[in-house]
Amino acid sequence: MQGALLEVAQRTDPGRDPDKQLNEDSAAYRATKLGHLLVVCDGMGGHALGREASQLAVATIMQSLDAAAPDVAPGPALAQAIFEAGRRVHEMGGTAPLAGRPGSTCVALLVHRGAVEVAHVGDSRAYFLRNGRIWPLTKDHSIVQQLLDQGAITPEQAVLHPEGNKITRALGMKSDTEVELREPPLLQAVGDIFVLASDGLSDLVRTDEIGAVVAQAASLDLACQNLIAMANARGGHDNITVLLARVLPGGGPGATIPHEPLAPTIVEAPAAVPEKTLIDRPPSAPSPATAPFAPTPPAAPPFAPTPPAAPPFAPTPPAAPPFAPSAGAPVTAPLPATALPPGVQPRLPAAHAPPSATIPPAPPSRSGLLVMALVLVLLFLVGVFGWWILRGR
Repeated sequence: MQGALLEVAQRTDPGRDPDKQLNEDSAAYRATKLGHLLVVCDGMGGHALGREASQLAVATIMQSLDAAAPDVAPGPALAQAIFEAGRRVHEMGGTAPLAGRPGSTCVALLVHRGAVEVAHVGDSRAYFLRNGRIWPLTKDHSIVQQLLDQGAITPEQAVLHPEGNKITRALGMKSDTEVELREPPLLQAVGDIFVLASDGLSDLVRTDEIGAVVAQAASLDLACQNLIAMANARGGHDNITVLLARVLPGGGPGATIPHEPLAPTIVEAPAAVPEKTLIDRPPSAPSPATAPFAPTPPAAPPFAPTPPAAPPFAPTPPAAPPFAPSAGAPVTAPLPATALPPGVQPRLPAAHAPPSATIPPAPPSRSGLLVMALVLVLLFLVGVFGWWILRGR
């Protein structure tokens, strides 16, 4: 049922925090009977527990799709697989209190016969590129995103928000996980590129920057390298995982071209940031005492540390911006990691607008074009016949 030929690449990196060198992210791509599965999970709960939770989630999702009946609808099957992953991660935590339970975020795509199912829980994200433009396919399940949706804070105020590490949904928070499934499914076309990423990337790299790096890289694997380099250059405060997939011409059952990721690298790190936590309450509107949630930036911003005397990630920038090569010149080599100038903060991506109204429709299929041609021929023959009758009179 895959019905698509995909080129797939993925990379993961522990980031620059010395306390997070045990990578808690997990990712996988696999051809199942219901379509091509792409999944990224970001574990939490502290080191080994977080890694075990994300690995269990990925394994459960794959097993559930493999065991699904061949006639089941792909979208509900994907949502059910993630729901089952949440149940198993919750069982893994036993009777531990919410604050200390293992958990995991999840974002997953199922590509099948011209359509793409999108489901997620938490703040791992999916993006979609077509014709050089990028759209978000998911919206974070987090306190900050809810405050943005309410208009209580601006994207700029969200960067240093005190509850920036709190998410409202995660696998393992409850035995019954609320999975968000995008409706309707997204129609795919040849050349479309899908990006799945943990928040180690999306916290530090804006949506438009992700689109530019992917569009200008000579290969998907190189795009993964450059996105991770950009996040690490801006602090690398968390584990970073990127999974990319491009729809290729042709296709058939089991048609997937994987690019194996390289081993993650371990480098020195700046100051740590708070560990991600699970909460089970809605956000409250900002009170006069705390509104509008715009704390004074500290002397050493967490995402823009003062470069040392010999900065390992701050070489002299070239004349051309490293992440914005000239049009028509694809990037063919890894980009140098360049730190932000002192005092400049990375900006949290703006609240996502619903993508369904802006994503262009996929081009018509061959069968659709054939039907259109037959209709035009029929209309022409009817016109000729009518002219012949009128002329005979």
